[in-house]
Amino acid sequence: MTAKKPAPRRISGTSRTDKPDAGGPGARHAGYRPRIDLDVWLPYQLWLVITNFAACIETFYSLNYKLNRIGWQALAVLVCHAPMSAKDLAQRSRMNPVDVTRAVGQLMKLKLVRRGTSAVDRRVAVLQITPRGVETYEAIAEVAIVIEDMLFGTLSQPELAQLSTILGKLSAKEIELLEQRQTWRLGKPPQAGRTAA
Repeated sequence: MTAKKPAPRRISGTSRTDKPDAGGPGARHAGYRPRIDLDVWLPYQLWLVITNFAACIETFYSLNYKLNRIGWQALAVLVCHAPMSAKDLAQRSRMNPVDVTRAVGQLMKLKLVRRGTSAVDRRVAVLQITPRGVETYEAIAEVAIVIEDMLFGTLSQPELAQLSTILGKLSAKEIELLEQRQTWRLGKPPQAGRTAA
């Protein structure tokens, strides 16, 4: 008796109205349509949690410190890693160069950062946090931690530990996917579970 092949694993929230044709990778029936149910699709649900969490913090820092999202993001990275160049800030924050320029301009206007010279290479300009920048960061961070505690307080310690492990795995995979950005732009994603050559 021939053993049944295991069903392909499906991430929650995805379905198809038809099956791929047997003609090879990428072949499809004429009526083939992928479907994503946003109510249960994990990437969208994760995005909602992150977006709503960020919106709660943004309400505080935008009203009290006149910062926008990219300004706060840059400030948080600079507090942890300054002095650093604008290029290094872009890499650490994963912001594009235009957003970095806007964020730095905002932070300098608010006197939260200042430009300086690298102690290693005097030709390199670096960004440094001012005392006012540190004070502003700490005030926002205090509120962010309270919101974090309220959100994750619904989870037990074992659940938090498991979530941390899961996020670590997803983060590693995310980096791998980002390295394949050119492939995604062409609309030809590599097969799931494999790394593009």
